[in-house]
Amino acid sequence: YESRESLNYKAGAGIQMNGGMGILYKINPDLQKKIVMSALPLLKVRSRAKPRDWQWPWEKLLDDLRGPTAHVTEPPSYQTLLELDLKEAFSSAQAETRDQLILDGQVMSYSLLRGALQETLVEEFPEDSEPINS
Repeated sequence: YESRESLNYKAGAGIQMNGGMGILYKINPDLQKKIVMSALPLLKVRSRAKPRDWQWPWEKLLDDLRGPTAHVTEPPSYQTLLELDLKEAFSSAQAETRDQLILDGQVMSYSLLRGALQETLVEEFPEDSEPINS
């Protein structure tokens, strides 16, 4: 949670919107489409870490057994911990969940800046709404 005295559309972190986008489509398809236009589709999740610079004892033993002529490859600059295709994962969920996360063949998962979301929502306020400090 973050509070501010005024809106600053250029400040703030990125957020991810998943199942809520499917619900928003059912409530207000026009607003959902406007939010999608200010977002990026989130289709995959990839988690990486710096590779370890040490060996398990059995790895050292295997290297020793291979001998000095074994071809040693350069370690990667990162280690992939998780790689997840969201459409594949959502497709394998139970029907009720799957039907909320995939609509008309589209994965309802997006990444966008909080400011872009706020700006889109504020533009949709009725003209007679109370003014927002900006």
